[in-house]
Amino acid sequence: RLASDFTNRFEAVSGAKSFVLPLPYFVNACPGSKHLIFLLTNLITTMKLLLKKHNSSSPSNDISSLVKDFEEAIMDCAKANIPILFILDGVDLMSKEENPRSLNWIPQKLPKCVRFVISAVKGGEVHKALNSRSDVVEYLLPNLGFIDRTAMAREILASHGKTLMETSFNNQMKMLVTKKDAS
Repeated sequence: RLASDFTNRFEAVSGAKSFVLPLPYFVNACPGSKHLIFLLTNLITTMKLLLKKHNSSSPSNDISSLVKDFEEAIMDCAKANIPILFILDGVDLMSKEENPRSLNWIPQKLPKCVRFVISAVKGGEVHKALNSRSDVVEYLLPNLGFIDRTAMAREILASHGKTLMETSFNNQMKMLVTKKDAS
């Protein structure tokens, strides 16, 4: 339902009916990915490839130049009528070095065909920065229930060939999924 609602809103606002390009980015998915320089360089390079501008210069290592290049790449995609959906997961986990959690690197005025989906911890720095913007639509997702957390833990453990004890005397799984931050 969330994806369907988002897609309908995106199509209504952007006018995009057929194709929306999702550009996902997962913080801490690989070494260096928690740094704003890495994130912006990755997204700029991807947009340049979409625009077939791969012969142009490499992105800078200077944050202010990268932020400007990022905004230019977004505007170039909009001019080329390429609807883009940035999906940024774990921005709360980014390094504090370049102040990425303030989200001041995201242009204040976005083209109609460009949208961001950003996961954030409610009440955290990123959530507060998002709430300070006028163009934000907030979707609050409920915490996972005990059964869902247990199923997810079993699946992740099984993918690594591991299990936890679930006997009535020693229920490691229950202890894991009922921890304070488990949901």
